[in-house]
Amino acid sequence: MPLERLNIVEVETKWGYRSFELYRGDITALREPIDLLVVSAFANSYAPTSGSVIGALYDKLNINVDHLARTPYLQLKQAFGCWVSQALDHPIFARVLCLEFIGIGFSVAEVFENLFTVLAILELRNIQIKTLALPMLGTGNQQLNHEQVTNCLLKCAIKFLEHSQYSIFLAKLVHFF
Repeated sequence: MPLERLNIVEVETKWGYRSFELYRGDITALREPIDLLVVSAFANSYAPTSGSVIGALYDKLNINVDHLARTPYLQLKQAFGCWVSQALDHPIFARVLCLEFIGIGFSVAEVFENLFTVLAILELRNIQIKTLALPMLGTGNQQLNHEQVTNCLLKCAIKFLEHSQYSIFLAKLVHFF
């Protein structure tokens, strides 16, 4: 299914405008380069299951999240419930960040706060994240509430954008089918 853009929201920061774009469709159909793709998984479970984003990455783009998890650039599962891949040799996605929602002891709000803390860590390590793509994290097989995820994500993202001078000029939120 091709991507359908549903909405664009611009947020004014002291460093200029930052954009959120909301899409519906297959996140693997993105064609513009994305610095960081964020995915979610159960704790220590990265199998490419049918109908999941991790499964679609494997089936359509030959990106094996389970393999990436074995040699991460940043292993922050204990502190933040996530890890960041090494740089990928892929024309669209430069890196993957995997959040673990279920089985790690963090609330949904804490998971999103941790996501943006890790983005700040990447910024401090001189890894520029100008474009970010996220499916509706945790709302598939993990069955998290769409409204709760959207509210937490937007609240944390806006707070981050207000304080980050160099990161994220464009965030693409994709309702994955």
